[in-house]
Amino acid sequence: RIDTTAGVRIRRTGAIDVEPRLGLGVRAAPARLAELGALGASFHIGPGVSVDAPGFTGHFSDIQISAALMARIPARRRLALWPRVGASLHFTEIDGAIPGQESTARVRRLNPTVDAGAALEVALRPWLLASVGLTASWALRRQTYLVGGEPVLSLPRLEIEVGALHGRGLAEPRPGPRHEREQGGPPPAVAHMPQVP
Repeated sequence: RIDTTAGVRIRRTGAIDVEPRLGLGVRAAPARLAELGALGASFHIGPGVSVDAPGFTGHFSDIQISAALMARIPARRRLALWPRVGASLHFTEIDGAIPGQESTARVRRLNPTVDAGAALEVALRPWLLASVGLTASWALRRQTYLVGGEPVLSLPRLEIEVGALHGRGLAEPRPGPRHEREQGGPPPAVAHMPQVP
């Protein structure tokens, strides 16, 4: 299935701490395991945040590529909880100018994180789903960006992303035994009486 997400990333940087984010992802699983969970991959991007530090004015951006292992825990008839664990690579860049000087500065870094989160999902149709979720990311190393030897931005080890997700299946699935149980059981059998001439 294909997932699209919209949310906000919260990070304490000393600059603007909230950034809108958009994402596009796919998740898949063998047919026999589709009711238990899935593997997922996603791509996230946002407009970035402004950086205004002594001796530097610029812009910080973060492009994220993620992979995750997700489990599906049925909750009620149309609800399911999806806990997830995974990892991400953040391609970050800070770009700007030094006031009073005719010079610019650009620093690029690759920042790996481990991720964990969960989403509560409602099935609008067998092939159409919506959910809200939260993901926490822990950086494997703390990143501090220097310009002219002076720190202008430091990223925290912990970042939080909250968002809404819209999922659409590539094909309408055939209901399995678990799906029938969640929907109240299989349809009743109809017995046809033979006609007597």
